Amino acid sequence: MSEKIRCSQSVFSGRSSHTCSRKGKLKHKGKFYCHQHFPPNATERRRKSQEKSEKEWGEKTDRWDQEEKDKEQLAAIKKIVPNPEGLGELVEIFKDAMYSEYWTGKEYAGFGKKMEAALRACGIDLESPARGAVAE
Repeated sequence: MSEKIRCSQSVFSGRSSHTCSRKGKLKHKGKFYCHQHFPPNATERRRKSQEKSEKEWGEKTDRWDQEEKDKEQLAAIKKIVPNPEGLGELVEIFKDAMYSEYWTGKEYAGFGKKMEAALRACGIDLESPARGAVAE
């Protein structure tokens, strides 16, 4: 009776290492390996895993960098505008004005009054000598 050819890879389980118990079906440099431990397959698997990890890590660091930039920008805005919550309305007014002028060729009706109201909501005093100075 012929002896079964086993995978020649040493594996660690728990507290000890032993030879893999699977059949050695693939030969590489004179030794037999199972599909999992066949060196070209294992190398490719590690390479793919490394690429995936590097991609995920890159995405995380990009996201962290963007969050840091956002915090810095918000801090800069808060130095200029005491009430940044009102900026959303200000942005919407600008969008409406741009789209209106683009599509109709006419100025946005009531732009000035809406803009003044939005600036006041942000805490910007339009009546001060230095027009556009931040209200105290």
